[in-house]
Amino acid sequence: TESITIDLPLTLTGAGYDVDPSTSGRVGGESVISSTYAVTIASDDVVLDGFEIRDARKGVAVTGTWDNIQISHNWIHQPSADDHLAGILLEPDQLSDIRIVNNIVHTELGTDSDAAIDLGSCCGADPPTITGLQINGNDIGWSTYGIFDGADPTAFDLDTVAIGGNWFHDNESAFNVGNILNGLMTSNLVEDTGGTIGIDTGAVSGNSFVGGGRLEDGDGRHGQGRGGRRSHHLARAQRMGHGCRLPPHQGGARVGGDRSRGSTDLGSQRNRTKGRGRRSRRGAEPRRARCRCADHHHSG
Repeated sequence: TESITIDLPLTLTGAGYDVDPSTSGRVGGESVISSTYAVTIASDDVVLDGFEIRDARKGVAVTGTWDNIQISHNWIHQPSADDHLAGILLEPDQLSDIRIVNNIVHTELGTDSDAAIDLGSCCGADPPTITGLQINGNDIGWSTYGIFDGADPTAFDLDTVAIGGNWFHDNESAFNVGNILNGLMTSNLVEDTGGTIGIDTGAVSGNSFVGGGRLEDGDGRHGQGRGGRRSHHLARAQRMGHGCRLPPHQGGARVGGDRSRGSTDLGSQRNRTKGRGRRSRRGAEPRRARCRCADHHHSG
């Protein structure tokens, strides 16, 4: 029932080490961390793997300037409050090589500013930056935002980002992510609600949108640079599972190739999450819907 601060290089493993979590608990039981501010990581070279983290306002928090951190195979749920929640909180001065993989992160829809994965800023860096961020293979649900990077995404930079193979479901907004300098968003399953993404160079492709899942039209905040330092290219209107390609003169960002059925990896993700929420949709054949594309260029 006490909070944990990891302030030296450490691999901390629980009973569920290297085993995919389940909302019914893993065979053999769980190592439980139960505290309002459950785990704070304040060191380079940390692995946190295999825990059930609950009764927290902040499940796992990484704040400052750190490198090489992995948060994996954890079941983060059942928060202690109904506002200002974060399952996983990243507040960079300068964070690098951050891997969030194969977790279940549910904040159970609190009333104010809750996010399964919350990207913020701290410490006065200009700009605060996360370099080398991987968010892969997670069950991200029952939250106001699945992934959220603040009311003003241009306040900091996300450089070299991969968001892949995640299941977004039962959120009010699947994701609100912008100011990505180089990124890939691939092979995700997005159910029920939409999301916005702003990306400079990279691609949004191979994702599946079902049951009303979609990529919403964004606005300039999500794609433009800070203070006129650069131009960003906002991929807009990849609606209801279809995409479109940005012309070459508009930079490297593109959307396209998205479909109603996911890849093999995505299928595995959907199957292993059976029973976690009120709808597993295993074996369902989502319908392909029509869309319109309208890509725009924004200068910061």
